[in-house]
Amino acid sequence: MWADFVTVFRVVLAFISIYMISVRHDMFNIIGIGLIPVVMLLDILDGYFARRNPIPSKYGSLYDILADRIISFSYFVFFASVQICPYISVLIIIVRGLILDLIRSIAFSHNMQAFSENKFNQHILTKFFTQSHFSRGLYNTLKTLIFILMATQYCFYNISPSIIYWGIWLTVIWALLRSLPVLYMGYCLVKK
Repeated sequence: MWADFVTVFRVVLAFISIYMISVRHDMFNIIGIGLIPVVMLLDILDGYFARRNPIPSKYGSLYDILADRIISFSYFVFFASVQICPYISVLIIIVRGLILDLIRSIAFSHNMQAFSENKFNQHILTKFFTQSHFSRGLYNTLKTLIFILMATQYCFYNISPSIIYWGIWLTVIWALLRSLPVLYMGYCLVKK
């Protein structure tokens, strides 16, 4: 229950953050930028509550994934709309997310939950890219930093565009690498 509340709260805070960044007022901009790490860190809190629940929710991991998608897509689309982020990188992130969610839906129909122990999640590379604290932490850190950098550039124009450009592409490449095990799982499920 608490995990689901934190998940919804994260999404609402992300929308508030984006609105405050979009308003041309220094105080709102600073608050909006400051909310970015809060939104991203709350993902850890909802995971903590989910693991502490003695009766895990069948749909809790799906809610978490959906919230992650809504938040990431919202920030990326906003920054593309204000011409801070290249559209192609946003398209890659969105298409990647949609494909992974389709695969997870197929897996769910085979009674395999996201992050659960099943034959596809046993390989060392799958565990590293999709389940390890390092991989998940790196991806969230990259997204947090690039969202902060893009917001700061949009609001205050004091970040080098090349730093933002390389940060975006590093985030996209890491996202694609993290996708490979899930894509393989999808291939195996569809091949059956």
